[in-house]
Amino acid sequence: MIQATIKVLIFIACLLAGAFVNGGLIQLGYTLISPPPGYNLNSEEGFQAAVKQMQFRHFIFPFLAHAFGTFASVWLWSSLNNQVRWQTVFLIAGFFFTGGALMVYTVNAPFWFELLDLTYAYFPWAILAYLTRWSKLKIIK
Repeated sequence: MIQATIKVLIFIACLLAGAFVNGGLIQLGYTLISPPPGYNLNSEEGFQAAVKQMQFRHFIFPFLAHAFGTFASVWLWSSLNNQVRWQTVFLIAGFFFTGGALMVYTVNAPFWFELLDLTYAYFPWAILAYLTRWSKLKIIK
């Protein structure tokens, strides 16, 4: 019982770690690539208005954030867990994919970015993270 509770808590911590990576990369992108002139990306309305003026470079960090957030969660989970199953890898990717799908639904981004993001930022990066995990650092048995 305690072992299962610890696994669930570590699983949630891994999801949160990926979410922090995601948010950090989004903020870094806002710092390195300035928004279109005259737009404030800090509010949903400002972001919606700016999306129509954004260029390819403005979508680089959102894609990287989604990909590396998923990667970080899966990599951390599979590095800490001795018995990782593909179901948990896909469950983590599914959490992040759901967030990405909600963003596609709420933000009117260009179709090419939505397609690229939903196709390549979640499940492929989760598989890559699983395949590159540390094999010696195992806390959960």
